[in-house]
Amino acid sequence: MQNKTTDKHIICVVETDNGYQNSTLYDKAEEIINQQTSTDEFEIICMATPDYKEYNYEDDYIVAYFAQKLATIHASLVLFPSTFICRGIASAIATRLNRALLTDCTAIDIKDDVVYGLKPSLDGKNMARYKFNGPTPYIAVMKDVAGSSGIQNAEIIFSGGRGLMNPDSFDALRKLAKCYGASIGASRPVVDVGWADADEQVGQTGSFVHPRVYVAFGISGAIQHLAGMKDSQCIIAVNNNKHSPIFQFSDYAIEADVNSIIRNMLQLLGVKL
Repeated sequence: MQNKTTDKHIICVVETDNGYQNSTLYDKAEEIINQQTSTDEFEIICMATPDYKEYNYEDDYIVAYFAQKLATIHASLVLFPSTFICRGIASAIATRLNRALLTDCTAIDIKDDVVYGLKPSLDGKNMARYKFNGPTPYIAVMKDVAGSSGIQNAEIIFSGGRGLMNPDSFDALRKLAKCYGASIGASRPVVDVGWADADEQVGQTGSFVHPRVYVAFGISGAIQHLAGMKDSQCIIAVNNNKHSPIFQFSDYAIEADVNSIIRNMLQLLGVKL
């Protein structure tokens, strides 16, 4: 893995804020180093730009900036957080530089100068080990599994999707979940727009859950989401589209406006919106 232009392994950590030392991603980089038995020298370099949160697929500036910076520091391995924007940037950089990319990576292992990445299978029941090939830097989008234990162990989950339409409706769902002692889940699009936290995401790029009761509010049922919750003991889906795929996997299907259902339930429970 070592870059021939430097005498050490450079692990570059890309962050969404300036909290490098306290970040889970920085901890993952340190974990990679601590697992090594060789005498090779490692260094962690943190990198971010003030404006990359404004990235869109038509803007080449951010990708060019990262590509130039990575070439300057001669990185061997680049770790991106698993956010909507960073996944897009990582893919664009890997394409531009023609470098190996692994998404949804949960762990990195280096043995005999060969880099391997672990990634969960679609159903979350198995782990696959991938070998990075080709020139460095290798690029990995790291899935945060450390903060997901809470929702993974939940008995009841109220999960919201794009059908809620706005963040206020998602906040109302949180109030409803609290009334029933339920944990909050979310589909990936909801996390991407900031209505829910990353550790609340259910699905292939989030957590795999097995609650007694899973209630899906405004979730259509993309295959990536279904992979994370299809093993729930009882699935209840609320959606105004009777053709939503999630209905095929539900024990109980309610064809109705999801926001009206949430508001009416809160009203019956005496909870103010």
